[in-house]
Amino acid sequence: MTTIENITKCQVTYLFMDVPHFIVAHSVVGICIDIDGKLWFINEAFAQIFGYSRHEFLGMEVAELVYFEL
Repeated sequence: MTTIENITKCQVTYLFMDVPHFIVAHSVVGICIDIDGKLWFINEAFAQIFGYSRHEFLGMEVAELVYFEL
């Protein structure tokens, strides 16, 4: 018994889901995404702006990046 399934639509959907991630990741504009106040995604431009590596940011509180003047 043989099963044949057309997966073209699945592959196209996956390709288009990956395009926004590629654009954000390679943008020259600093972009970060936080979930519940913790940084979840940081692109390379954002890391360069603040002088950290992308890995140092992961899990960091967004409030740690904000300067409060008293």
